[in-house]
Parts: sequence; C-alpha cells; structure tokens
Amino acid sequence: AYLRIDGFVWLPTVSIATAAATFTAQNTGNTKRIRRGILITCGMGLFLSALSGGFILFNRQALISVFTTDPMTVYYGSVCAFFWSSFYWALISYEVLLGVLRGFGHTFATMVISLISTFFLRIIYMTVLMRSSPSFSDIITVYPISWILGLSLALLCFWELRHHVTSADSSLHR
Repeated sequence: AYLRIDGFVWLPTVSIATAAATFTAQNTGNTKRIRRGILITCGMGLFLSALSGGFILFNRQALISVFTTDPMTVYYGSVCAFFWSSFYWALISYEVLLGVLRGFGHTFATMVISLISTFFLRIIYMTVLMRSSPSFSDIITVYPISWILGLSLALLCFWELRHHVTSADSSLHR
C-alpha cells in the first residue's frame, strides 16, 4: 500500500531531475549558470523531499488507510513510510545529479550508475538476504541503501568529470 503513496514523491522527483538534465544541456558552456542551476534544483528537490517526507511521516497511517483497512498492512506500510521518508533527500539528490550528468551528455555513465545501484545491488542484496532469515526491516533497507550508493557513485562520477566539463567550457571561450 505504501508504494502507491511513494509514487506521489517519485513523480515530482523524476520531473525535477528531467528539468535538471534539460537545463544543463541547454546551458552547456556556461559553467556559472549550470552551477547555479544545480544548486537551485538540489534546493528545490531537498525542499520537496522535506515537505513530502514530513507530510508522509506525520500522516502515514491515515494515508495508508486510504488504500487498505487491514491493520497489519497499515502497520507494515507505516514502518516502511517512516523509514523511506527519512531518506528522500538521498533519492532526490541522486536523481538530480544523474539528470545533470545526462545533460552534459554522459548518458552511458548514468546508465551504469543506475544499473549498479538500482538493479545489481538490489538483486545481490535480496539474494544474500533471502538465504538467511530476513526480517521486514532488512528487506525495506534495500531502497535507501541503493539510493545512497547511487548518490555516492553519481557524486564520484560528477567529481571525476568536472575537470572535463571545465576544460571544455574554457576551450569554448578561446
């Protein structure tokens, strides 16, 4: 039931990331404007994550009760909502940085980061976890872990590519 509520956070997140990609692509060559755009987009995203995460956090049982009346489902959905909403900052930051990297034209790098963090990590994590005795809290940690890994990889990629972007920017002004 909580995944339906999570979709209301995910859609604006993807929209902001797409806007970051478009803005970056349209302003390639203007490093100052891109930096400002990244800061504004991340600020918007963090505001969105605080607003939506806080709203979900304080209204999680009522929101989940819209989709089900089963008390155990409401309980587990509330636990999931409490945990995931605490990490929406990582999700939005991850998506925005991937959007910026896509805007710079580094689509292969973003594909690899996405595959590693959202596919391979989750499959490996769940395969290893299912061989032991997994608890519900073990299972729901896979999403925040993958968001943080994806954010870390995006930051690393962004850090490595910043020299390439800066040198390309300076060569445009010669």
